[in-house]
Parts: sequence; C-alpha cells; structure tokens
Amino acid sequence: MPDIILAQFEGTTWLVAGVDHLDDLLANTLPPETSFEIVTCRESAEVDALWRYHAGDQADFSHPWAIHPNIVRRLQGLGTGIVVSFSPWSALLDNEAKKSVARVVEAARAQAEAPLRLIGQADPAGGAMPAAMLQMRLQMVEDALVAAGIDRARLHRETRDPSHPGYRDEMTDLIDIHIGNS
Repeated sequence: MPDIILAQFEGTTWLVAGVDHLDDLLANTLPPETSFEIVTCRESAEVDALWRYHAGDQADFSHPWAIHPNIVRRLQGLGTGIVVSFSPWSALLDNEAKKSVARVVEAARAQAEAPLRLIGQADPAGGAMPAAMLQMRLQMVEDALVAAGIDRARLHRETRDPSHPGYRDEMTDLIDIHIGNS
C-alpha cells in the first residue's frame, strides 16, 4: 500500500490516507522514497468511503484534508507550487508576480546553498515569439531574484517543450521555480 493516497473528484483532491505525512507533504519535505497513489473517483461517496476505510475511527469526527492543486502537481513532479504568473504576452512583473518572487526569495534563503531551477515552457511550433517571450520572462524573474540578494550562480534556466514530461499548455504564462536538486 502506498504511503499517501489522494482521492480526486471533480477537480478537488483530498488526502484520504497518510495523514502522518501531511506536514511533510505541505512543506515539500517528503523523503524521496515516499510512495503515493492518486485515485480518481466518480462520485463524492467514493472519496468518503476511502476516507472512512483508511482513517478508521478518526473518520467519525473529522474530514479528509483538501490538498491544493499546486501541491498535487508538485507531488506528481509537475511543479513546486511556487510559480510566477504573467499576463498573456507580457514579461512585466505585476504585484502578484512580485509576491511570488518574494516567497521564492524567502524559501531560497532558508536553503542557502540550494540551486534554483527556473522552468518555463514554450512550444517551438508557435514560432519565434513565444520562445523570445519566455526568455524575457526568465530574465525578469532572474533579475528580480538577484536584486533581492540571491546569487545569480544559483539560478539555472530550463525550457520545456511538448516533448518534455509534465509539459502543459496552461503553464505557458508561468515560470515554475524548483529549489534544491529535485
């Protein structure tokens, strides 16, 4: 049996088994050997049944934890949950993007030696403009991190195209930032 079981129904994901791993799941500190399974449910009663089965007596006085979609994506290896979002066809950091950069800086300072991977996506089939936009966005994020005191030598760019596992069209206006070697 996996260490963690997540149940998904209509776009929401719940932790139905492995509650003892919740803190590490949320903090992104799960040991690499931690196993997980995502079960797709056809109705909410299936989520409840999984919770009752795995939680035992605890299910009588509690509910499963709803897990943020970014945490699920991170668990699947598709992202860390720390993303910088851009408006379509813009490379400017708006207030929300600046807040995301500040969260990255805080997390990067807590792991002072860890590398930061700045991951962006562009489909070469879209021509030169999407690739150029991605490079401008990566540069803006890089410059903001350096201005906040992060050593540029820690920053590594990665560009994904549709041939990469985890590529998603809906992430083309995001820069996903991984801290550490994962």
